[in-house]
Amino acid sequence: AGNTNWLSIGSFQFQPSEAIKVALVIWLGMLLAQKKDHLDDWRHVLVPVFGVGGTAVMLVMIRGDLGTTVILAGILFGSLFFAGVKLRMLAIPLGIGALGALAAAMASGNR
Repeated sequence: AGNTNWLSIGSFQFQPSEAIKVALVIWLGMLLAQKKDHLDDWRHVLVPVFGVGGTAVMLVMIRGDLGTTVILAGILFGSLFFAGVKLRMLAIPLGIGALGALAAAMASGNR
């Protein structure tokens, strides 16, 4: 069957997840720069990041692209880590994400 995550517009083909990666990096950089004085408050960090970023990750996961899902999650967690968010704030979302990735990998015979 092949990868069905490509869109075609005329003779132009692209994967929307590639645009999501770039947009997520730019948006996270802007958001975390604005919130730099509030990185110790989960309401200022986890709510917007996992509200928007988590939605992007879930949309890609729904399409069945586990590789891109893992990359997007890595962008999210890496951005938060390098912005200075405490690991204790990331532990629960990271654990949930790891369990979700494991479940998705086990649910498909080709992963």
